[in-house]
Formats: sequence, C-alpha cells, structure tokens
Amino acid sequence: MKVNFTRAQFIQAIVIITALAFILSTLATWYSGAVHKNIPATTPSSDGTLSEENVTMGTAKVALIIDSYSPVIRVSGLSSQAREYLQQLQQNGTILYIDTSNPSYETIALSKGDYTYEVASNILALGPNVTMLLEAYVYSDGEVKFQTQNGIVNATIPKSRITVARPYPNGERLFFNALVQLMNGKVVGAKLTPLAVQEMVQLPVEVNAFYNKYHARLYFNWHDRVGVENEIARLNESLNTLGARNITLNYIRDDTVYANRTLKSGESAALHVLLPGLKVVQLNKIVFYSNYSYTEDEVGSAVANVTNGTASLSFSPPLLMITFDFDGNESDAVAALTLPYTPISSDVYRLSNATTGGVNVNVKGKSYDVDSMELNVWVPVGTALNRLAFADFEVSIVGDRIIEAKQVIPPKYQ
Repeated sequence: MKVNFTRAQFIQAIVIITALAFILSTLATWYSGAVHKNIPATTPSSDGTLSEENVTMGTAKVALIIDSYSPVIRVSGLSSQAREYLQQLQQNGTILYIDTSNPSYETIALSKGDYTYEVASNILALGPNVTMLLEAYVYSDGEVKFQTQNGIVNATIPKSRITVARPYPNGERLFFNALVQLMNGKVVGAKLTPLAVQEMVQLPVEVNAFYNKYHARLYFNWHDRVGVENEIARLNESLNTLGARNITLNYIRDDTVYANRTLKSGESAALHVLLPGLKVVQLNKIVFYSNYSYTEDEVGSAVANVTNGTASLSFSPPLLMITFDFDGNESDAVAALTLPYTPISSDVYRLSNATTGGVNVNVKGKSYDVDSMELNVWVPVGTALNRLAFADFEVSIVGDRIIEAKQVIPPKYQ
C-alpha cells in the first residue's frame, strides 16, 4: 500500500523522531550500568576481551557559551500581538508550522535555527506573560576542574544541547552547577543546574505607593563615644516606647587616633602635658583613657602644636550605629531620638511599592537589561510618588539580564 505524506507531516515526523532519539540517548547516558561512582565499566576490545574503564562522578561550577539554537520554540501564554507576528512569519516562510496539539504549550518550528533568537526575543517583547523553552547548543572554552571522590579531574565539556527559558545572544556566558559523568577523564554526561551571578548594583526604581513603615539609621561622632555609651540604656527605653522593631546598637569601643608617622619621644611627652587623658603613644598610635572624650579639633590642635604641623591624623569611623524599624510617621522617631549628642547623620527611610525594568545598567564594564520586577523598597523620606529613586541591590544575573534584586542598605561609614 502506498502512503502519501504532505510536506508539513513529513517535517513533523522528522522533529518527533529527532526528539525521541535525543531522549533515548540521554537516558542511555544517565542510566547505564556505569553511572555508579567508581564502579568500573567494561567494553569489548578489538580481540574480543573486556577492558576496564574508569567511570566516576564530578561536580564543578561551569561557564557555558551560547553557540546556536535549534529551530524549535515551545511557548505558552501568547498575546494577540504575538500571534499576529507569528502569522506573518508563517506567511513569509520563516515559520514552517505551529503545532497546537499539546494543551500545555505550542510548538513553533522555524525553517532554520538562525531565526530562533530574534523570533523568541520578539515574542517576549510582544507579551510579558509568555513562557517559553528553547534548545541551545553550548560549549566551554577551556578545561574545568571537577571535584571527584578521587580528587580533582581536569576535563573539557563537549558541545552540548541545553534547555533555556529565554533567548540569550550567541556568545553569551551562562553559569551552572554541573554534575558530570566522567569516563577515563572525559565528560560523557552532565546534569546542569542554572546558577545566577551575584553582584551589588545601584538600580533606578519608580515609586508607586508608600506604606507607613520606616527604617532609621543614626551615626555618632568619635568624640561622643563616652557620652553616647552612657545614654544607651535611656535610648533603648525610648525606642521601646516608640514600638521600634529590629533594633540594633552596633557599638565598638575605640579610643585610638592614628598619626601618619611615628611620634618622637619629645613630641609624645609634650602631648601628655597638653592632653592629660592621653594613656600612651605607641609609634603612630595615640591611645586615650576611656573615660576622657576629646573632640577631633582638640586632639588635632594639640598634635599640630607638638609636631609643628608635620603630622596628620585619622580618627576611627563613627563608633555607634543605631538602626531600627517602626510604624507611624517620621516625627515619632525624631521625638524618640532626642539625645544630648547630635548624630553625624540620622537617615530615615520609608517603605514603598516600586517597580524596576525597562532600563539598562552597567556592571563591571558590561551592560545588562533589567527585568520588570515589583519590589518593596526603602527610599529616603521626601521621595516623591511616581518619580525615580535610586537604591542599592544585590542582584542575580543570568546571561545578559538582571532577573532578581534584593535591596541592601550599606553602612554609610565603614
């Protein structure tokens, strides 16, 4: 009996056969008898005898480079604009067919893989709710140090096919935790878990709404180190009255000033006369008794006097940082923090609902697109609604995009 296939049916059959072959080859790699750690596998030699091979497992963090894509895109959640775009591509021959037989996703078969990155990128741009899977061919440009039960094994990763959830340009590096099967020192199978790169970045955010939640930070001068320490008990009581949460009092006792050179014995003796609270001079370290509190100007003037202005000084950073959260308004915090000592800075932040996205930022000389994200962000009191504010974030980078962001408020003084 003669069977006739249409062109579309013939192409579908090739795609299905290729997919089955890939799945079967993958299963053969991972579930063969040789995958157990350090169990020798045997293969027939040319003379019919069995030779022993060394099979083991290894782990490493690896960078793989996008080389190309297969001409197949699996998508769900297409927008009406995206469907119109795909219809145009089908008419001009860029798309061979669209298979809608699977209720979970649609399969788009392109005429060649060179079109995959552009088509997938345009689909995403035309519908933010779309999800997709692409098959990318990747390679490693150098040896990787794999940790095995028997120590380090250096091996290269051969050109492989992986699945990615969004298009990345050719040449882009993606990072993975790799669990590999090694046979005689060569990688013959791998399980890859995507790994994001963490960086600190300042991002612009658009403020959409405010909450009545505040975060306060105060720093006190070096010369107030004794007095503020005596006020900590009262300050704690005041913060409890405010209903403050997450209170931190980071106090570091430091009664040392540093000169830029060693002080001579005569200079040290003269300094003791001018500053009775001076405990000892050790080379360039000027150490005071903890119950004395001189200002920076007083110490600086005395040192300039005994050294004829030839020595400069550096003081320790602020010795007390107070942080806490509270509900209410800014004036409540001001009343609670009335102290006889004026802080170097008292920064108050308000919690906002904010969004990111639609921007491009530079990280260590490379440009990254920022995904659209809705976040709760602390912004300085006084920030206007529907305006841009800048905040520091620890971000997760995958490929050429920033996909996650967690705000970090770094200490103002280190």
